[in-house]
Amino acid sequence: MPYAERTLGSRPRPALTIGGAAYDVDHVGMDDGREEGASIRFLLQLGRGLMIHRWVVVARQPGAAGWFDSFWTVDCAAAEVEEEEHGPVSRARCAPFVLPPLHGAFVLERAGGPARRFRLLGGTFEADVEPGARRVEVRFTLEGDVELVWSAGPDASATWRLTEGGATRAPEADERVTFVDPLVR
Repeated sequence: MPYAERTLGSRPRPALTIGGAAYDVDHVGMDDGREEGASIRFLLQLGRGLMIHRWVVVARQPGAAGWFDSFWTVDCAAAEVEEEEHGPVSRARCAPFVLPPLHGAFVLERAGGPARRFRLLGGTFEADVEPGARRVEVRFTLEGDVELVWSAGPDASATWRLTEGGATRAPEADERVTFVDPLVR
């Protein structure tokens, strides 16, 4: 599955708090969702001191239930460490921050029907995760005054929403959310 990743160039970098500890968001990555049955992973590479961590948030395709996340220790700038998965976060918070451009376009594919393609203009990521109140949201601004939003809520619920011309709808179960034209690798 093609994956695109980019370093956040802004200084200061966006801050993400997980379990009370503050991290800088250094890199953002994303799958394209084009393989059959593929989910879309949003990967945030985080720095804290000399340690490098990763928070992976997985958005399933329309018609597939739920979402999940996992927090990892992946590296250290001054010592060798074993990559370790810690599981889902119980608390995470970050204000909306601008995602770097990763793909050039969004395509809504329909089984047996025509695909709809939109140029991707920008996006944001935000999180507010507390026990019993989990919320993560990724927004994409598309050409033609169109917006695509993935929101994850409590009890592992998650939805995709497409807003066009003031009307909002969820993609149908036979539609797939995909991203094309990776801008970076």
